[in-house]
Amino acid sequence: MKRKLYIKGKCTLCRGNFIGCPYCDSDGLTFIEAADSVLIEILKDADPELKQKITEKVLGINYEAILELSSSLITD
Repeated sequence: MKRKLYIKGKCTLCRGNFIGCPYCDSDGLTFIEAADSVLIEILKDADPELKQKITEKVLGINYEAILELSSSLITD
């Protein structure tokens, strides 16, 4: 089974303007599948602390361990 990530975005059905819309919450937001390109942009713009939190939560491994592993794979 392929894992998918979702982000909250403005409801495409009512644009957040219809109270009681079955597709969105009270703020007019709904979950939409996050495209790979969106995730890449979020990670590129994220500060190191956010990258660490995301890595630890999503991958379940320590961010410093990834940096150490990636630097050991770089050769001149």
